[in-house]
Amino acid sequence: MVPDVASARVHALAIGINDYKTIKKLEGAVADAQDVAQALRSVGAAVTLLTDKEATRKRIERAWREIVGSAAAGDVVVFFYAGHGGQEPDREPFDEEDGKDEAFLLAGFSTKKGDPGFSERLVDDEIHGWLKEAVSKGFKVIFVADSCHSGGAGRATFGGGQVRFVPPYGEEEGASIAQAVNASPKQDTVKGGRDRDIPGVFQFLAVSEKNQSPEVRIDGERRGALSYAFSRAIEGQADADRDGTLSGLELQTFLIPQVALWSEGRQIPDFVPLRQSGDGLLPAGKATATGAGLHALPPLSLNIESGGATASANLRLDNATIVAAQRDADLIWNEADGTVRSSAGDIVAEGVRFEELSQIVEKWRVLGMLKRVSAGHAIEVNLSGGTNKTYRTGEEFRLESETLPSGSYVTVFDLAPDGSVAFLHPDKTRRSLADSEASRWPDDIPFFIPRVRVEAPYGADHIVVLASDKPVDGLYKAASAVSSATLTGLLAQVLDGATFRIGVVGIYTRAE
Repeated sequence: MVPDVASARVHALAIGINDYKTIKKLEGAVADAQDVAQALRSVGAAVTLLTDKEATRKRIERAWREIVGSAAAGDVVVFFYAGHGGQEPDREPFDEEDGKDEAFLLAGFSTKKGDPGFSERLVDDEIHGWLKEAVSKGFKVIFVADSCHSGGAGRATFGGGQVRFVPPYGEEEGASIAQAVNASPKQDTVKGGRDRDIPGVFQFLAVSEKNQSPEVRIDGERRGALSYAFSRAIEGQADADRDGTLSGLELQTFLIPQVALWSEGRQIPDFVPLRQSGDGLLPAGKATATGAGLHALPPLSLNIESGGATASANLRLDNATIVAAQRDADLIWNEADGTVRSSAGDIVAEGVRFEELSQIVEKWRVLGMLKRVSAGHAIEVNLSGGTNKTYRTGEEFRLESETLPSGSYVTVFDLAPDGSVAFLHPDKTRRSLADSEASRWPDDIPFFIPRVRVEAPYGADHIVVLASDKPVDGLYKAASAVSSATLTGLLAQVLDGATFRIGVVGIYTRAE
């Protein structure tokens, strides 16, 4: 029998660490833990929040024991961690195919073998044991980890990117690692390694074991994309059927496109089990209205990399705040070569003069608005070549969405690197007919464009798929004059009173 989510109590341990004693500090992990804790409290959960120096191994273990000791069968237990992840040589029960254990690194962690801080971490074997014990007591367990495990991202990072990863340590310590940590009982093993799928445990991981988890800028601060999306999910934006509860399937369906959206395609979250259940897991808050925020353009900060020029100090933009530190910037413009980079280090535009910056800034403000509006009403959009790569001149890809609601009118446009707007569907020929039916898509099939070709301008394109229950002729009539600066007002006008969904996907391009 599946416990009633409405009657089950929710207990949570939320951990977030920025201020590391001996390894690189982070910026967004504490905000992640605070956000998740607040979202859980808003739906009635009892939350223990441990951040920075509070998050010691001893206090975490004590807090977990208190939760496991006070929860009753049928209750929901949430374990959340945001911070650095690391790798070390596999220890008993020697269950890792790659010979590496993964670990959550705590505030006092040290990579030095003889340092007491070496024990300030949680190894995956131990956490595996904790989760299995909780399930054995009849709890439903949700495990969320917003950290790196190993490896590297697919797109090159050109500087400015922050990832939650510490290079492998302890390569020569061997068995001493097991002695440095309070050894947990041996875990059950399966052929080929420890079984990740624990019945009754629902795992939502920022990345797979072979990838890095970047910190991204959201609302002017560094955050983890999974943590941000998970918090919005709990607040109700993932509650697709509006029944007041969240199932694993609803969480998965919401988190995959949202993590891709906020990470600009860098992250593919890892969920275990892969096919989540439709049974209720968590209570959900009440979601906001569909079209809320169409007029609200978020602020944006810009750093000018002068390259020795003296004029930069006098430069001003009406739609951006110019900041001195790159760590505080959403966009970075190099005055010498004209490149514009994102806070993650991607080149988003090339050959840009100062007088052209305003249009690019406006494009990214509009993009931020569209990302927010799409939450809870997103269309999952995929590229045949994937999003975590750089496309070159002349390459082609297929664009495809999930199945769209019956009767949808579909409009697709590209927010180009230079801030211009180009319509991809309906095409020019069909729009010239001034026929609303040109945008009508057949019922209950995915939308697709079979061939999209990469061409200048290069940088970051963002294709927007808009599915509405009514035509948006006003956009087509203004098509030749639509820009990032005018798009917001037009969208608010044509979507007034409409039911709609939005999908956004980024494509990063470079000249051959």
